[in-house]
Amino acid sequence: MLIATLPTFTSDESLLLSEKILSHEFIYGARYNTGGASPFEPEEILSRLKPIADRCGKRLYVDLEGRQVRIAHWTPFSAESVVLNRDFEIELPGQIYFRGLGWFPIVNVLPEERRIFFSAPSGSSKYYLGESQSTHIVAKEFKVKGYLNGKDKEYISAAIANDLSSFMLSFVESMNDLLDFGFVYGVGAPNPELVIKIESIEGVNFVKKLPRSFTKKVTLMAARDDLFLAHINRRPDFLGALSLIIQRDPKAILASKIMSGLESGYEISLGDIADTALMSKMGYRNFMLSDELSKKFDLAMREWAWLKPADDGQRQ
Repeated sequence: MLIATLPTFTSDESLLLSEKILSHEFIYGARYNTGGASPFEPEEILSRLKPIADRCGKRLYVDLEGRQVRIAHWTPFSAESVVLNRDFEIELPGQIYFRGLGWFPIVNVLPEERRIFFSAPSGSSKYYLGESQSTHIVAKEFKVKGYLNGKDKEYISAAIANDLSSFMLSFVESMNDLLDFGFVYGVGAPNPELVIKIESIEGVNFVKKLPRSFTKKVTLMAARDDLFLAHINRRPDFLGALSLIIQRDPKAILASKIMSGLESGYEISLGDIADTALMSKMGYRNFMLSDELSKKFDLAMREWAWLKPADDGQRQ
């Protein structure tokens, strides 16, 4: 099974690309990443995407932010501080990760302002950290307060209004996170199909406690991008975390860093081939492509035609 990621809805061109993706024979369904900056409200976005998915006979997943940490507004990197989108609690020492730049030590914090101070190298004055850009923090203790954010709740309401009941929940770390979703989703709507994204050490620990019977009701996802970042101080445990997820849920979805050579270039790498073979041998049969590959969808599908596991194509 292959799930694609739809482009952020910013214009009619986004809808044309979404229809192209959803109509492809390799695609089982697609997720809409609600973290992207769009000029449209959740209700309009989903009301425009739902008919396309229905016409193509494909599943449309609403991917909620959960505990995803993002940069609140444009900030010069040389300022050596950044405001986040969520309230948090933190105990140093810690590090913050900026995509395309790497890890930087956190030197101080102002939680009441949601502000992180970090140490930046010299010569970086021209670089800006973008609004809504995702980031990752690893510290002695770090916790985002609450689970769903305000925009998540708007998307849940919009999904219900448009008869959508398939959701991906980001950074799930406890049963309380699922209860938080259930409280907002309500009891009157159809039973939701939930994909639980595991993206942190706390998420892995949550999976360890899950009974196998629980995954008959939900699907786990190994969201490798942030999960790998979370393992910065424990790299040897990363493959074990991926193995744990597929052992707990044989239908688990593997996401991120699939055909990653296409994200920065125009061909897959030897590492991409080896990675797909290793993950297939580990037991993964269901995959989800990253946001970046929606921009190179034709190329990605040509490569996937021969790279995919031999028994891919049916939901496990």
